[in-house]
Amino acid sequence: AVVHAEQGLALSDARGHDIVLRTYLLAALALSRLALGDLDQAEHAVREGIQLSRMLKDTVTCATFLETASWIAAARQEPWRAAVLMAAAGAIGRAAGATGAVSARV
Repeated sequence: AVVHAEQGLALSDARGHDIVLRTYLLAALALSRLALGDLDQAEHAVREGIQLSRMLKDTVTCATFLETASWIAAARQEPWRAAVLMAAAGAIGRAAGATGAVSARV
């Protein structure tokens, strides 16, 4: 998944930087990097994804990135930060009307 997401990001860069596509690819990359334990790279993808989702005013995707950031914090043994990020993800998700995401039920 990492290879495909990175290839997609490279294509996005080469072809004019499609922000929506880039945001979804960053979400996939962040989760893949997290699963592999590459927390620094996962966090980098999350930070860029949050910036882009805010530019797009896509609050549901922003909430998803915050939830992923929460999982990264938990993997780093930072429970307080993880809880704050998950609460923020849940609040933003609910405000946006999301009902299917885990964070929407926090």
